Amino acid sequence: MNYIKLLIASLCAFALLLANPSLAQGKAAEGLQAELAGAWDVVVEDVNEDYTLKILKVLPRSGEEFTVEAEYGWSGKERTVESAELIQAGKERRLNFTARSGAKVVATQSKEGLFVGTLTYRSNPVRGVTITKLTGPIVRTYPVIEKPSADVPKECAAFLGGWTGTWGVSGRMWFWVKSVDAKCNAKYAYVNTTFPRFFKMAEIRGGVLEVPVPKGINYFRFDGDQLYDRYLGGGIDDTLGFSRVDVTAGAPIDAAQATAAVITKPAPDVPSSCAPFSGQWTGTWGYGIGQQWLWVASIDAKCTAKIAYLGNSDTPSAFQAVEIKDGVLQWLCNKATGGTCTFTSRGDELGASYSNPGGGTNSAVFKKLR
Repeated sequence: MNYIKLLIASLCAFALLLANPSLAQGKAAEGLQAELAGAWDVVVEDVNEDYTLKILKVLPRSGEEFTVEAEYGWSGKERTVESAELIQAGKERRLNFTARSGAKVVATQSKEGLFVGTLTYRSNPVRGVTITKLTGPIVRTYPVIEKPSADVPKECAAFLGGWTGTWGVSGRMWFWVKSVDAKCNAKYAYVNTTFPRFFKMAEIRGGVLEVPVPKGINYFRFDGDQLYDRYLGGGIDDTLGFSRVDVTAGAPIDAAQATAAVITKPAPDVPSSCAPFSGQWTGTWGYGIGQQWLWVASIDAKCTAKIAYLGNSDTPSAFQAVEIKDGVLQWLCNKATGGTCTFTSRGDELGASYSNPGGGTNSAVFKKLR
């Protein structure tokens, strides 16, 4: 008798849902909310910065379409998106959102639960994007280097591992070769940050691995046990020796904790014209200079700041003292050319300009990370 009552109640509930589509969609939205709400790690092809998508609410709209309330941006600095929606068409689930910057993401959920798709931004090339739900804090580690099989030529297997070198202008770079197969196809990353977010494929030919960049090509080759990178492009022909990274010493690093340990919040007696410079900043210069990082670790009551200026997102180990004068942070940032970097505060942004005695100029906008 109890079984019959339960069956009748279930049938009545099902009939109610059929008769009331809005109620059915509300139930569907609740299920999607429980499944999707939370933080998602966003990996953009050819971009090594950490981006996070935070899905806050999934709300019913019409039929199998749902409105999504979300935030997106640099990890720790996410902003409310312009618009976001989720479309459930049969077994396919598609997530579309437009960031405040204008970047548009269209991604379809895979069987593994990832959203895979594309990111379109202004006139930039369309890039692949992968969105993975986070189950805990983001922890970056050195890549896992795959052991080569017996049929991999020795001259190709030699590239396996991590390598680093510091250029005079673009700063420190990291070259990782994660795997090499029997045909000398290498999975590599050439980036200005310690922990790569993506890898590409290229064939090692004649002992040389070619790595193209926007304005030239890097040619990696060995001379004995030393790995060299010869860069050709933009009228430049330069060679740099790269040192091997000890991957066995690569303990996991929590980027947020490492940053928090470096940055000291300004005390109440720090003038309001100086305090806004505090924090970790990043921006991209024009003319091929690329992305740089500025750390303002501390500022005292006399507006003397401890800063570090790097070509990668590594936590700095050394700082220099620079005085902030009349709301302007300025110092000699390129000794080779006598170039000066000048930063002015704009809330969560820094306006940056560069000039040198030879007439060279550049500009950038630096965004606050933490």
